[in-house]
Amino acid sequence: MATHPSPTERLAFGIFWKWLTGDDICDADVDAMANPKDPPDFVFSHNGTRVALEHTHVFRRLVGEVPGPTSWFDPLHDEAIQRRVCNQVGAIMNSGPSGGPYVEISITFNSCRAIKRRQESDVARIIVDIIRKRLGNGHPIPMQLHPVDLASLVPCASCVLITQSCGPTTVHRHTIGQVDEWGLNDVAREAATKAKVLPQYQSRFDQCWLLLGAGGSHHSQWIEPSPKACATGIQSEFSRVFLVDAGRRRGYEIHVVVPSDARAQASP
Repeated sequence: MATHPSPTERLAFGIFWKWLTGDDICDADVDAMANPKDPPDFVFSHNGTRVALEHTHVFRRLVGEVPGPTSWFDPLHDEAIQRRVCNQVGAIMNSGPSGGPYVEISITFNSCRAIKRRQESDVARIIVDIIRKRLGNGHPIPMQLHPVDLASLVPCASCVLITQSCGPTTVHRHTIGQVDEWGLNDVAREAATKAKVLPQYQSRFDQCWLLLGAGGSHHSQWIEPSPKACATGIQSEFSRVFLVDAGRRRGYEIHVVVPSDARAQASP
């Protein structure tokens, strides 16, 4: 008896198939590839290769948090807010008849996850007002604004360093550590979970692939993976790993790094 994929599975597979082959696929053909003896979820041939495809959904979450309504959060979304604030600070500082004084501004941020898009210009204006007030009062450069100077007005900024510049004023965010490249840890986690069922069927197929669906109604459930994230990849038992964005109808392939134990076995 045929097993029909859910609407979510059918949509994800259709986007994946269009990305993989360049061709649209009808619902009947998707149903024909659905495996009634799940796992795997889908079975098909591609370029002479017999493929087993597992499908699941991936979400972002903060490390250590229990999944729930308040736990979905993407660090790259936070970074995007910080960059927009910096851009607005620079635009305001360089506006006006004279534009000056010209300085270089480095902003160290706390989390900006609570800042709404409409509030970003207010944050930028407050930072500029503090800087201009200090400069107007004759504070020497280099000058540093500490948390005590910012906390009550701009809690999302922990430090602002102002140094001399020949002009125009430049503004950049000071990074502490490195932001996770589009949730590779989350992708790896889901891949490891789905890989647990591989021993049940992998010997019957030439390759086993993983299809991860992403996107949704929540703003932080998806952000487009960068080329660096796709190229960096993850360790996985799957031969190939794919991501599809249901909202934008785009597909991406995440590079698969052979796990160290598999490399050791493959070595002569």
